[in-house]
Amino acid sequence: MHPREALRREIKSQIREALPAHAYVASSLARDIPASATLAAVVYSQPENIEKISRNGEARSGIPIRRNMSITVVVMAIDSGDGETAMAAADDASRLIEIQLANSFSNLDLTGAVPSVLSGERTGAQIEMSYSITHKDDLRGDQNR
Repeated sequence: MHPREALRREIKSQIREALPAHAYVASSLARDIPASATLAAVVYSQPENIEKISRNGEARSGIPIRRNMSITVVVMAIDSGDGETAMAAADDASRLIEIQLANSFSNLDLTGAVPSVLSGERTGAQIEMSYSITHKDDLRGDQNR
């Protein structure tokens, strides 16, 4: 399993534990969120930087690499009200996620959050949280098979 996928799965699992049972939680969503969902969280992989690691400081092929991975967690809350309740629900959910991930990972850093309000038939609030993590990959095959 690729380290990005393993990280997304673990974050998704931790988010599932943090949020109420009715929340829709997905990883790298490639389909629509169900219309009935009033609270959702989706985990996305973002660009990553890779650098080679060697004992003598030289970058060579066949040696471990350091992956500096970026992950985005998007929290969405929908309500038929004026938007305040949707934003409060999104804020509450994002806080639960922040606490859960902070307690579950020693090296996953919250680097930013961007809230926004969406309007339509129902009012929605979205909070996009950015995380970064550094992972040493020995490139010796799949340890999770």
